[in-house]
Amino acid sequence: MKKILSITFLSLLLCQILYSQQQNRIGETLKSHFENFEYDKVIAIGDSLLIYNANLSKEDSIQIFYYKAISAFHMWDINLSEENFRNLLKLDQNFKLDSSTVSPKIISFFNQLKKRELEEVSKSKNQYEINNQKENTKKENSFNNFSIYKESIWKNLLIPGWGNFVLNQKSKGYLFTISYSLSLISTIYFSYITAKKENEYLNETIPERITEKYKSYNTYYKLKNISIGALSLVYLYSQIDFFSNLNSNALPQITFDYNFKSVNFSLKVLIN
Repeated sequence: MKKILSITFLSLLLCQILYSQQQNRIGETLKSHFENFEYDKVIAIGDSLLIYNANLSKEDSIQIFYYKAISAFHMWDINLSEENFRNLLKLDQNFKLDSSTVSPKIISFFNQLKKRELEEVSKSKNQYEINNQKENTKKENSFNNFSIYKESIWKNLLIPGWGNFVLNQKSKGYLFTISYSLSLISTIYFSYITAKKENEYLNETIPERITEKYKSYNTYYKLKNISIGALSLVYLYSQIDFFSNLNSNALPQITFDYNFKSVNFSLKVLIN
């Protein structure tokens, strides 16, 4: 067991040494060509490393972009220099140039570019937060609206006009609620009186009064049926009016998917 651990430790140490040597070799190679004023070679070697070496570390990439950027600036290829500095800043926003090794012109150019990049990042972040907040607000409003619609639906199905009050449609709310309440009260009243008159008619034993009791029972029976009809009419009309004026996007959308062997039913709710 100790032998295995020792071998593992040595392997990791060797990998770290080789990695450090590779990183130093890349930096030293680019630095050597740069100090020899071979700026085109620095750019060419950097491009090759970026294209053909997929295992570059963040530090290696920073070194490559750094030397490519300052070499391009010395060749007065400002666009190429700016492009590489931008790529460098994408890897490390806090990167700083050493004034002891880099000319003041490059430092000034880099600092201005860095300032613009940070401002762009800040603007993008702020815009993202604003858009995200708007989207969250929109979703929250959609959810709240759907909750209100859902509440209004079941309340209106329970008592006509109640759903209109939830949607702040007070005029229709009062109209349907009062109409439904009056027809419901009359239905209950005439149902009670009809049942009472029926018992009186059935329990009547005097022949002369049987006809009178029957006529009274029959009158209230008809009134009860009229009241039930009015109650049903008010209920149905209020529901038709409510759903016809309800926002269609807030209603459940029912779809059917079918083939020769099966029928699939799904219920979708669309929220704007």
